[in-house]
Amino acid sequence: MLFRSTSSTAAAPAAGGPSLSALLASAEQHNFDRRISREQQARAAAELKQAWSTLFPGLSVSAGWTHNQYASEIPAGTFGPNAITLSPQDQVDVAFRIDLPLIDTQRWMRISAAETAEQGALERATLGRDQVRRGVAAAWYSYAAALALRSSAARAVKVAEEQLKLQEIRARTGAATELELLRARAEVQRNTQSVAEATRLVAITRRSLTTLSGLDPGEAAALPAVDARPPEPLESLEAGVAELPGVRAATLDVEAADKQATASKLALVPTVGAQFTERL
Repeated sequence: MLFRSTSSTAAAPAAGGPSLSALLASAEQHNFDRRISREQQARAAAELKQAWSTLFPGLSVSAGWTHNQYASEIPAGTFGPNAITLSPQDQVDVAFRIDLPLIDTQRWMRISAAETAEQGALERATLGRDQVRRGVAAAWYSYAAALALRSSAARAVKVAEEQLKLQEIRARTGAATELELLRARAEVQRNTQSVAEATRLVAITRRSLTTLSGLDPGEAAALPAVDARPPEPLESLEAGVAELPGVRAATLDVEAADKQATASKLALVPTVGAQFTERL
């Protein structure tokens, strides 16, 4: 029968160290990959807003000042009692123009492509979150294994030291040979080296877990209870492959690229717009 370990985060922390749930929660906030995926998602949302803004009415204002050396006028009494100004000496012109796109298929298609790209960014963010959680869980189990290995190596050193003491006593009484005594000393040194290697492994896995989660796991790690239930059949797992975040993100990226290509072709389609101009 196959056994699997539950991914439950209800494991109690040991010796004041954080639990796996605390490490996962910390990774959600401090992991660099999660922060990058959130920024990429925010960028996709901003690009969608930018695409929508192209359909908003556009307002343009232009102003000009004209200075003539002399004013051009028709004297009073020629065509009426008052003088008629043809061109003043100083004149200010202000023009307001509003452009309103009514039918622009290319912009509509680009907006649809931006919406699809945002959905793809959301799926990639979900994929990044799952990868970070798997990385933290794997590092946490590796750290727990390294701690257990170091503890086992330390016990082996104590056993080897006691065995060496016994061989030294036997050697002094003539009941042990020089070879047995040397073998016992070598066993102590070998187990001491194993402790050093296990201590190095603990430091590496602890540093890796701290980097992934942004939280120091402490000096202990408690493993959750083993779930003896068999895993689900492979057929049931394969049925959900199409719903995986990575697969969905790739599918949405292809769809967005197709829409961008269609938008490029629609550049040849005429557009309809309205324009309002007021000049003062």
